[in-house]
Amino acid sequence: MAHPAHIAAKRQQAQWLNGFQVVIAQVIGVYGDKGIAHPLQGHHRPMVRPNPNS
Repeated sequence: MAHPAHIAAKRQQAQWLNGFQVVIAQVIGVYGDKGIAHPLQGHHRPMVRPNPNS
């Protein structure tokens, strides 16, 4: 943490975080000719539905 490059990077941290955003989305459809494999092909996560009572 005392390395000069680390200190210089920390000074500029606000610049690289400016405009940062996280998007959480649910895919409800996929369209295309499947000529290019999807980057997450083969990775499966269980579907989590929001609790309507919360």
